[in-house]
Amino acid sequence: MAAYDPKAAQDDLRDHFDGYASNVRRSFIRFEEQYARPVVEACISSSRERPAMSALGDVQTFVAIFVLLSVLPVVTFMQVVHSIMICSFFDDLLRDTYSGFSLFTIASAAFLAFVVQFSHRIARPSDVAIASILLATLTILFFTALFLASAVIVMYLTVRLAILVRSDGVRPGFVAWRHEAQKGLLGRASDNVEGGNGGKTREEDEGSESSGVIVPKQDELGQGIVAGEKEVVEAGPSAYSFVPAICGSA
Repeated sequence: MAAYDPKAAQDDLRDHFDGYASNVRRSFIRFEEQYARPVVEACISSSRERPAMSALGDVQTFVAIFVLLSVLPVVTFMQVVHSIMICSFFDDLLRDTYSGFSLFTIASAAFLAFVVQFSHRIARPSDVAIASILLATLTILFFTALFLASAVIVMYLTVRLAILVRSDGVRPGFVAWRHEAQKGLLGRASDNVEGGNGGKTREEDEGSESSGVIVPKQDELGQGIVAGEKEVVEAGPSAYSFVPAICGSA
């Protein structure tokens, strides 16, 4: 029977661990290329088309605020329930890894260990009480994040209204702000607003054009004057030769 070699066993374990880490890394790259990157690109394009909702007040802002507010309660819950277990797990994991090991693998392994251990100890009354407190805290933070996201939207729209009214005037600025808010909040652009007309709507432009008073353009007036002078010059004095004859006969 061959003697147990700790170094060979450690090398074998490291090889298996490297293989699993490579599989996880490939899975993460595939997930990034197929799912994460398209979602990020869609969010970027949405933020450009709908800045009021995507960049400041949409689901992204709500989720960001909720996550930031929930980090401290979740971390506190993990430390209270499984502080010794998680710390020892991280110590052993970081002691056996090297610099090329990905952070995603560490986080995945830590989350898996936490889920497994929590599923075994969830029946303890103390853990159930702490989980109830965490759930109540997250519920309060949910509505807090919803209120803050709505406040950010209102603040953004108020600032935009002040800027447009100051730059374009009261009525044109309000019209431009209304259609900008419709485009940002509802995700649709109004067909009644045309750029560069001081906030006037298309109906107003059509009404001004169909007012019944036809004003010829300046170039058309110039062409008509030149054409009239040309006809007079081409006609010459023979065209008016009947005037002295009429006067003489009279």
